[in-house]
Amino acid sequence: MDKRELLLLQISSQLNHMSQTISKGRQSAFKKVLLGADSVRTVAEDILDFTISALSKGTALTSTASALASRMNVHTQFNLKSGTSQKAEATMISAGVEALGSLGSLGYTQVVTESQGVMKLNRLDFKDERNLLFHYFQEIKQVSPIDLPLEEYKGWTHPYKNGVPIVKKMPPELSKKYLYKRMPKVYDALNSYGSTSFTVNEELLEIVKDFDKDEHPFIPKTVDSDEVSESLKSLLSFKRTSEFVGKQAKKWYLDNVSHQLLKKGLTVAQIDGRSNTYKKRKASGWMKNKSSDALDIVRASSKRYEFDRVMDMASLMSDKAFHYDFQLDSRGRFYPIVNYFEPTGSDLAKGLLMFNHGVYWTEDVERALAIHTANCAGEDKISMDDRVLWTYVWMPEILEASEDPLNSKWLRQFSGDKKTKFQLISAVLEWKKLEEMGRDDYVCHLPIGLDATNSGLQILSAMTRDRSGAEETNVVNHPSKEIGDAYMVIARSVLDGGFSYKSFEDLGDKAWRKLCKRPTMSYYYDAGKGCIQDQTYEDRRDHGYDILSEMTYDDSAYIGTAIFDGVRLAFPRQTQAKDLLKRGVCVYLENSGNKPMITWKTTTGFTAFQNYAKTSIKRVNCMFGSRPVKLSYQIFLDEARKTDHERGISANFVHSQDASLLTLVICRLAELGVINFMMIHDQFSVSADNLELLLDVFKEVFQEIFEKDQLGATVESFGLEDEIDYGDLQMDEISKSKYIIS
Repeated sequence: MDKRELLLLQISSQLNHMSQTISKGRQSAFKKVLLGADSVRTVAEDILDFTISALSKGTALTSTASALASRMNVHTQFNLKSGTSQKAEATMISAGVEALGSLGSLGYTQVVTESQGVMKLNRLDFKDERNLLFHYFQEIKQVSPIDLPLEEYKGWTHPYKNGVPIVKKMPPELSKKYLYKRMPKVYDALNSYGSTSFTVNEELLEIVKDFDKDEHPFIPKTVDSDEVSESLKSLLSFKRTSEFVGKQAKKWYLDNVSHQLLKKGLTVAQIDGRSNTYKKRKASGWMKNKSSDALDIVRASSKRYEFDRVMDMASLMSDKAFHYDFQLDSRGRFYPIVNYFEPTGSDLAKGLLMFNHGVYWTEDVERALAIHTANCAGEDKISMDDRVLWTYVWMPEILEASEDPLNSKWLRQFSGDKKTKFQLISAVLEWKKLEEMGRDDYVCHLPIGLDATNSGLQILSAMTRDRSGAEETNVVNHPSKEIGDAYMVIARSVLDGGFSYKSFEDLGDKAWRKLCKRPTMSYYYDAGKGCIQDQTYEDRRDHGYDILSEMTYDDSAYIGTAIFDGVRLAFPRQTQAKDLLKRGVCVYLENSGNKPMITWKTTTGFTAFQNYAKTSIKRVNCMFGSRPVKLSYQIFLDEARKTDHERGISANFVHSQDASLLTLVICRLAELGVINFMMIHDQFSVSADNLELLLDVFKEVFQEIFEKDQLGATVESFGLEDEIDYGDLQMDEISKSKYIIS
């Protein structure tokens, strides 16, 4: 009998004893769960797994307790979710906290700490290192089975599975909209993806394991915990100080500028509004400059934690075939229920994932592998034929790199500033396998992927029939160049718009393209000017130019403003679409009496929603072992947060469209016999033999969706009757596109 089984016997015995000693009369929610449990052992498993998960991930006690209660609710006749939503949430938290605390008699102390008003299950203190739980922790590396992929996949047939809703934060009033009969394509896509069998890339795993992790640029450095703690304290003190800075900035503005604005005819209210904007900008700038180094330390710590977590989870899944269970968000996007080691995870996680079912060598398989290798090396702005040629030109260096990837100068040269370092190593190792096994015996298990070219801008260009946007995002072929490049168009728009500041204009096109990339993507998801300014500052060290690394927040604010204006000038129809959606939401809220729930229907039958409601904080008294604790939780009121609705609608609507694309592409490919999927929002990966098929299917589905007036139908459903300025793009041109995903 292994340690887990022995431990579960101990816990089950403890719970059985507890249930037998429950007195008549009023019982707590957890005791009612025990009395109504189908199996005490199942409850024991839930408690053990959630305890380990909470300890390893550092989640708040409130959210851990609520998630545990949801799981226990499936295994008991007592319904924790009865009554009003407020009462149900309080009951769930109380039951979950008591369940977590029930293990205190097993020879350890559960330590709960409070930071910034949030209580967490911080650690376990063992009185005796012979304790069974202590040794179990050592064995599993503190990764709970609930945080790991599934060794057996059970498909979705209903809006709930094991207490987990098919849609995250699913409002009860919408649950009937997510029945199978309402959206069969969505269920089919979820289950096709979930049925994909994965394995760990054992060779890459061993290479990374054997390397001295703190001495390689690809691997995040270990950050001292005391250093992280001090950085967090600094950030808190900076925030408090920034409030003072903001007050002083407002005072200066009112003392020195207000009389000038009065002369210009501005009202006192307008002047005060401007002073608040100035105050926020000054305080934000001060905060950004001061907190920069502290934030870098915290982020570095987070990166290292993620790295270690992926390695631990991959090690535990080594030599196994496994699956991922997916859930939808409010837009219909797919998200794995586990974290870190999963398809939407880090570059390392993606590099470590292989399809369990491989495909034998063909010329098409080898060509796909060559394209993938070039893509991972950042050579994705040239034609497909040129990518293949690039790979074969570098083949001697690729094969040499495969012998010792982490020490390869060639590999560092082509992946140094890329977010696909480990995926490139994984591709390089495939060429080694091909060389050693020969074409007759080679089997490719590598996911081969293509990404959409700025998915948000693509979708808005198609919806508004904007030819320029469609050409620059490769929805249709560009008339004068092989591949469109929207980021370069925007960079030119910034420079041609009269931008001049210090010597930044001398950086060159490549640098400006890098500067414009993230803000451009963010803008079409409704990032405001301030957000783009912050992004420019946050990314200043990532582009490889000393002058950018040294910029102050004021510098980045100036550049961010120029980029924001450049994006609007470069693609006006897409900006119009954003504005239409905002106005539509305002009309919807006005007509609904400011109700917080806004819904719209997508092509797949999925009901997308955004639910930005005002909230109220409630408290519930719980027993954690013998210790009483008071926890806070949120309840949602029946009143909308109008500003959040306006800010969110553009991103949420566009994301609901890319979710429809992904859903229908998976369905169409599954109908054609494809069994391997690794999809991430606007990234599409399949087996190497299906790359051309993927491109053809994507174009078909894209055209089918956007032949219909998605934008017009949605804003009309909101109650907006504005005319839309459509361009002259013909949707049948999409079928000829070579690089719509590339």
